[in-house]
Amino acid sequence: METVFYITSRGVHSLRGRSSQLISRQIERYAGELTEYLKTAQICFRFKYGDLVVYNPEYPYAYVYSLASGLWSSRDMDGRILNNGQIVMCSAIALFGDETMSCSVDCRIVTRPLKFGTTDFKRLETAVVRIMSQDCFVHVIAEGANDCRTWITLRDVWCRVSDMDARFRRTSTSFKFLRFKLHLTANERLSMTGVDVEWYPRFTKRLR
Repeated sequence: METVFYITSRGVHSLRGRSSQLISRQIERYAGELTEYLKTAQICFRFKYGDLVVYNPEYPYAYVYSLASGLWSSRDMDGRILNNGQIVMCSAIALFGDETMSCSVDCRIVTRPLKFGTTDFKRLETAVVRIMSQDCFVHVIAEGANDCRTWITLRDVWCRVSDMDARFRRTSTSFKFLRFKLHLTANERLSMTGVDVEWYPRFTKRLR
């Protein structure tokens, strides 16, 4: 099962399945210091070494989390040699600054299975995917499953997100789990701020 790492006001978290864990307690040396650091920090994963780099461009150092050992260390980002012999400078960290795109980027996003509290059968009533971009066409697909293995397409919609949010209404079949898939071709920078979902449980053993 894959792990997702993300930053909140409390610290750095790891999300695995339905379990979320705060992993940055080891580097909370002084009250408030880490909180200020993480306000504008970014995460970069170095696949070759299995390291998670938490880096803030406003500071001369970065925090590095080893996935193998589960331990934190700090790194001077002014060009010093790291423990593994690799020279890393600020320019080697993935930053989200202003960049010009040379070509369109094909993006595919799949959410994890959503049960919305219980595994009872439920029907999707409304879904609104909020994406911000200057020019982007997005294909949103809603899928349902009862075993998290066999997924059935319930509804899909194409829209241009510069004009409106991606939305669709009412699926005809009830499932225990739902998920959303997004397929889009990005010509400009984009961001997805959230998905609003309205659903109803399937009524059983009672009048409709």
